[in-house]
Amino acid sequence: MNLITAQLKNWRKLFAISIFLFFVHLHVFANAQYSLHLKGVSLEKAFQEIERATGYSFLYTKEVIKNVLNSVNISVENSSIENILQQCFSKQQLIYRIEGSKIIVQRKDQLNSIKAFEQKNFEEIIGRVLNDKGNPLQGASVLIVGTTNGANTNADGRFRIPNVSKKEVKLYVSFVGYESVEISYVAGVDIEVRLKLSNSQLDDVQTIAYGKVSKRLQTGNVTTIKAEDIEKQPVNNPLLALQGRVPGLDIVQANGLPGSGVTVKIQGQNTFDGGQDPLYVIDGVPYSSQILSSVGLYSPLGGSGNYAFGQGGPGNPLSYLNPADIESIDVLKDADATAIYGSRAANGAILITTKKGKTGVGSLGLNFQGGWGKATKRVKMLNSSEYVMMRKEALRNDNILANKGNAYDILNLYSWDTSRTMDWQKEFLGGTSRYANVSLNVSGGTPLSQYLISGTYYKESTISPGDFADVKGSAHFNFNTSSQNQRLKFQMSASYMSDFNKLQQLDLADLALNLAPVAPDLYKSDGTLNWAIDDNGRSTWANPLARLNSTYEIKTNNLVSSGDLSYRVSSKITARVNGGYTITQTRDKSISPNSAYAPELRSPMNGQSVFGDHIITSSIVEPQITYSSVVGPGKLECMLGGTYLQTASDGKFVVTAGYSADQLRENPGAATAFSVSSAVQSVYRYSAIFGKINYNIKDKYLLNFTMRRDGSSRFGPLDRFHMFGAAGLGWIFSEEKFIKRTTGALFSFGKLRLSYGSTGSDQLGDYSFYDLYSGFTVTVPYQQVGALDAYQLYNPYRHWEETRKLNLGADIGFLKDRILLNFNYARNRTSSVLATTVLPATAGFPTLPTNLDVTIQNTSAEFVLNTENIISKKFKWSSNIIFTIPSTKLISYKDFAKSNGQFVIGQPLDYSSSFVFRYAGANPANGNFAFYTSGGGITSSPTPGRDQVPVSRRPVFMGGFNNTFTFRSLQFSFFVQFVKKKMNGYFGGTVPAGYIGANKPIFVLNRWQKTGDVAMYSKFTSLIANRTYDFNNSDAAIVDGTFARLKSLSLSWNMPDKIKKKLKINDAKVFCNAQNIVTFTKYQGLDPETGIGVPPLRVIMVGFQLNL
Repeated sequence: MNLITAQLKNWRKLFAISIFLFFVHLHVFANAQYSLHLKGVSLEKAFQEIERATGYSFLYTKEVIKNVLNSVNISVENSSIENILQQCFSKQQLIYRIEGSKIIVQRKDQLNSIKAFEQKNFEEIIGRVLNDKGNPLQGASVLIVGTTNGANTNADGRFRIPNVSKKEVKLYVSFVGYESVEISYVAGVDIEVRLKLSNSQLDDVQTIAYGKVSKRLQTGNVTTIKAEDIEKQPVNNPLLALQGRVPGLDIVQANGLPGSGVTVKIQGQNTFDGGQDPLYVIDGVPYSSQILSSVGLYSPLGGSGNYAFGQGGPGNPLSYLNPADIESIDVLKDADATAIYGSRAANGAILITTKKGKTGVGSLGLNFQGGWGKATKRVKMLNSSEYVMMRKEALRNDNILANKGNAYDILNLYSWDTSRTMDWQKEFLGGTSRYANVSLNVSGGTPLSQYLISGTYYKESTISPGDFADVKGSAHFNFNTSSQNQRLKFQMSASYMSDFNKLQQLDLADLALNLAPVAPDLYKSDGTLNWAIDDNGRSTWANPLARLNSTYEIKTNNLVSSGDLSYRVSSKITARVNGGYTITQTRDKSISPNSAYAPELRSPMNGQSVFGDHIITSSIVEPQITYSSVVGPGKLECMLGGTYLQTASDGKFVVTAGYSADQLRENPGAATAFSVSSAVQSVYRYSAIFGKINYNIKDKYLLNFTMRRDGSSRFGPLDRFHMFGAAGLGWIFSEEKFIKRTTGALFSFGKLRLSYGSTGSDQLGDYSFYDLYSGFTVTVPYQQVGALDAYQLYNPYRHWEETRKLNLGADIGFLKDRILLNFNYARNRTSSVLATTVLPATAGFPTLPTNLDVTIQNTSAEFVLNTENIISKKFKWSSNIIFTIPSTKLISYKDFAKSNGQFVIGQPLDYSSSFVFRYAGANPANGNFAFYTSGGGITSSPTPGRDQVPVSRRPVFMGGFNNTFTFRSLQFSFFVQFVKKKMNGYFGGTVPAGYIGANKPIFVLNRWQKTGDVAMYSKFTSLIANRTYDFNNSDAAIVDGTFARLKSLSLSWNMPDKIKKKLKINDAKVFCNAQNIVTFTKYQGLDPETGIGVPPLRVIMVGFQLNL
């Protein structure tokens, strides 16, 4: 913690110095002072010296300076360019004018004739561009149709186009997100153009790296999800609102508990050892994709997968961001969109933009929601009679006589009762979770300053017995302001959340499925827990309610803040610096009291408490300068910037035991034994320079170039820096005259896109190239000093993993864009793959961090179809279909022999963890599990590796289908998510069918009973060693996990304008939103997404919104 405090102090100093230097630079640039001393030099020589001293350049002809006075005297010290020019031209028959960095020189005797010529033949167009509310639009493009002459509007929305023919001309006015217009202009008339917000999806504004662009002019592969889509889904993590809605994006939650882990992959898996998470950016500030590792801590939340060494803690950091504060989420996939982020976006990027204040009268908004959640499915398990039959048959097969020691469950001893069937799924998964969500916001502002302040209270309980819930309190604010002349602008945003999540340690789904239906009552007649004690004083079962005494709590404080300061130096140049600071502080604990154990197992040293405390802080500063101008036939935009990022991590987990009473277990000071199970303390530094060039020719030909040079502290000193870049091309061929002539009104829009470039990855543990050691405990330490165990050998040559991305795309519109088809084909190839090599024992170190000469290929065919099916004054119906065909495979491996058979060339990467035995069914001769050998024979004892084959669980295809219906003030929408894949089936755990006290799914009734039987499952047995583990690791356990889920449903009524006007309110709406309504699948477990854990709940929320 001291390390982080020191680093933060340094960062505050660095940030203050950066801001100071930024304004010094602006002041110098805007008020440049020069010194120059010339005596008796020629005019041309004076021009040359002025150019050298100031950076300005002269424009003139030889005829202009003919017969001029060639004795120029200049003597200035710390003076302006105007003073220098006044001395230079004081005795000359010449005049000058400054335009940008150019000084145009003319003869005085030509001035009157020039003016007369200009008045006779040329005109200057002056005007203003506003939105439909009368607010100025800065950066709007105004072009004279049929020419390259044009201008961009300034912060007041004003523009000026000189040297225009006096005859009538037509102007083409466009701005991102608004409908473009073409108007006629007559000389001598100042014009005002008002643009309307576009209803076409092609004009939707998309957030990209360091900027915004309309979908119409986008050259990259970017998908945008808006606030209106997020708000219709009652989710506790904004990532869950993206499931099925973004092509190429695979999102899987760990379970249905509040705050659970969420695994995210964009266009497949690119690496072996490195992290596979996308880059998360919130309002321009990078945000952690993982929580610090929690070795030794018992948490039911599950991880978020894809993590690098030292990460992978419970839950997901995006759970600490309020979905109601989000304006839009943009998913960037190809190199054109991500290369400018360099090494941080090899796995794609997800940009989250929070809500901002808007101009208008101050308003107060209230949003209230309340609802409930239920598990949607149950697994068909054996009932009591079937269970008793299974147990008796198992004992017969084993030649064991039933007695009170091995068959108390079916002999009705010690409270076990075969006359009833306990529904444990109803007991532990049949509860109802409760939801409450209340938020307030205040917003408004003037054209110069806007603000937004909001606060939210959220509570979500669980479906399990007991007082378990996740409670959140969050606040968000945004403030924007600008100077009167709109040249200086400042924006600041911050989002804060305090979260307290209390859950049971264990996932109760496992208990609900495995407990026997004849198990004892939970309570005895006196109200105490029933342990079903046998004649020897031992419990015959682990009462599941006792396990609820083992709890897990996690308290989190999360802050994401950002600031942006910009200064418009000239009409073409803007300088800015943005920065941000994030902090995620988490304290969690898992308490296992003695009361969670059977009475005979209780002792002070048995139960334990584990305490975790970690903090991640991150600071970033990014100065930038942009240039925008009409150059030649098109609009040129350039940007150059730099990044300095620092992330500090500090965490530890302490295991304690030896408490004298359960009541003291939350106080580590009361323990008599403790140890540190893991500790993390690291600092990550990253720096870069980056730039991009965008050239737009007549909104028809689009060129985009990006570059970035990265430096990361995670690589060795011999290869710490690397260059990444990309190029994107777009051709809006529907603007070609021959296309318009041949297609007519049917074909409204057409664009082809091509991008290629490289990104890298440094998602690996900090200090990963160093010699690493771990603490080693010995029985008798030498001189009472702990030992060190060699862990990893130093490798200064470990370098960047690089992914080269190719993307081909097309956007096609029909019938005035009522039908829009979007297609992308992506091919990503990763080389120099980050990995860890196992060394021989003689090396002294067990592992070496390295790069493998391996090529991994991911392809993704992505389709999106948007249709406006019906558009009338009262009724609208729109549809949206998303479809993705992903593929991942290993296409080359230079030293394949060293892979120890972990991979298969030409096959998916998940084969490395998915080698399974080939199941041959129950052996007809003896009823044991039978497996095929590599030689084609049959065995009951297969050999790992030799007798295994690879199986992939990756999706074959995935997508979604959305429909929205609007009738007057009513709106109804539903969304269906679908996935085709294979997955691990549920077969009742690792104990065999017939084991005492363990229930099984109903499919085990298809078992072997006598010699010659051909059956799916082996004979019933009460003996633990019957190869059930091998069966669960065979292809028989890989089942069809395909599903279609009615993911979300929304019904809302907006108050009509007439009623709102009478009540004097701005807006009012009542609604009902639902999530995970019903799932269609052949999967026999609880849920095809999460497997056997607590499934995603069917959540129904009702509420209202009011804006005053």
